[in-house]
Parts: sequence; structure tokens; C-alpha cells
Amino acid sequence: MDAASMESACNKLHAAGDDLEALQEAVEAASYLDSVPGDFRQKLRAARSRLRKLQEQRERGVAAADRSPHAKAEYNTAEFDELVKKFEQLSWRMVSRPGGAVAKPDDFYRLYGLKQQVLHGDCNEERPMWAERGGLDFEGELIHAVA
Repeated sequence: MDAASMESACNKLHAAGDDLEALQEAVEAASYLDSVPGDFRQKLRAARSRLRKLQEQRERGVAAADRSPHAKAEYNTAEFDELVKKFEQLSWRMVSRPGGAVAKPDDFYRLYGLKQQVLHGDCNEERPMWAERGGLDFEGELIHAVA
């Protein structure tokens, strides 16, 4: 068990996303991470939790596409520019955060991070911690979390 193989197993867990079968295969393949303390084991446990939730949704008859009226089973890469324009034109409701901070919903930051990943590739900069005006930099933090 070298660091590269453990990192590869974690990448497969992340890449499986919400695909039940792919996630199940990735969790089974990465089961050896249970014996490794630290971040790799935590990522495996998070993936197992996500797998349980997906299995519960399947048992209740909730399909992944039922979560949002805008979700599709797969996307064509030719649609990317159109989807980016739609994303940038959306009006997002602000959500109160602990400590009095106000931010956009988590979905915004997840989609924004994925868009930045596609447009700019992997992030090789240091993870930001504070915004220029003294609050937490939720956007910057998510950009780096996705990469």
C-alpha cells in the first residue's frame, strides 16, 4: 500500500460521484483503506455513507434525476457554453451561515467549482482562507476543494 495507490483509490471514490454501481465498485476496491489511519480512511467512510444514502434512495424509488428538474443522466460537451451562460444568469438566494456570514447555497459553490475545474483545470495554488474584506472566502475554498 503505497501513497500513490491509496490516492488512486480515493480518486476513484470521488470520480464515482452519485453513480451507485461505480461507487459500489470503488468502495469495494478501496476497502483496504480501513486499515490506514488518516484522510484516506475518512474518504472511504464518506464514500460508504454516500453509498448507503444512494441505496436508500433507490429502495424508496427516488432516482438521481428526480432531485432536480434540471438534472440529466448525461450531458453533451457541446452544451457546455450554453450551460455556463445559464449558470451565470441565475439569481441565487443568499443563505445565513454561522457567525453571521451570508453566502450563496452550497449548490452554487459546487457548480462554480466544477465550472472552474473544466475551464482552468487542476488548481495548483495555495488554498485561500480569508476573503479580502475579512470574511471566509467560500468561493475560493470550494474552487480548491473540487480540484
